[in-house]
Amino acid sequence: MFRAHADGALRIVSLRIPLPGRFSFLDGRRIFFLSDTHLRPTGAFPSEPGLSPWSNAGFPGDEILREADSFHPDFTLFGGDLVRHICCFDAGIAFLKALPGRWKLAVYGNWDKRRAAWFPFRVFEQELKHASFHPLLNEPFVMEGIRFWGMDDFKFGLPRYVPPRTDKIFSCVLAHNPDTVPYAMSPDDLRSVSLILCGHTHGGQIRLPGYGAVLTSSVFGKRFEYGLYEHRESSVKLYVTAGIGITFLPVRFRCPPEIVKITLVRSGE
Repeated sequence: MFRAHADGALRIVSLRIPLPGRFSFLDGRRIFFLSDTHLRPTGAFPSEPGLSPWSNAGFPGDEILREADSFHPDFTLFGGDLVRHICCFDAGIAFLKALPGRWKLAVYGNWDKRRAAWFPFRVFEQELKHASFHPLLNEPFVMEGIRFWGMDDFKFGLPRYVPPRTDKIFSCVLAHNPDTVPYAMSPDDLRSVSLILCGHTHGGQIRLPGYGAVLTSSVFGKRFEYGLYEHRESSVKLYVTAGIGITFLPVRFRCPPEIVKITLVRSGE
């Protein structure tokens, strides 16, 4: 169900999510999930012809694109927090636009929402759409038998969840911050969902042997720090990614940047 390996500085996490029998028609569907790029300038802006516009931003953009291209995702999901410094916004949008996926969806993170005071939010939304990403703000997106619900940010928004009217559709929730889940979803809501994907914690960025994340920026402390969780009552699976970028300290220790490749499979495979 869960497998991870390192390819250079990038960790590739592979998840196989078993499908109940009624969703067996989704066998083989692929979801590419990434979050928290937090682009920041780390040197001179690239001027060399053919150099990727994100080459100065200190994250493995070209490697991520190679992995995404080889995965051939049906859906590509971005969990928010695109840039730390707005001077990298164009590079961030160029990176998102280069990502493959027949359908591309995104939610806003706390860094995205806090920019609204001086960077017009409509510009952010418009540029996401130019990158072929459909932003979800407390709303659903239904395609090919899967219902995605994207929630607003926990810190700078008003997250809200509305369950589907039928149990005959596979339901996936995308939320930047895992704190959103217990805040906005009741136990009955959780029973209507099969998969929840979150970022925000960065896995702690600094992880100590035998202890894990030093800091998570979560009101629940270490409860949702990193990895795959399963709710005991509803059996819904929650994955919290370590993300790609850095935030409170410009370093990662025992917590490399990662991308997540998710394959839906029939139960028993």
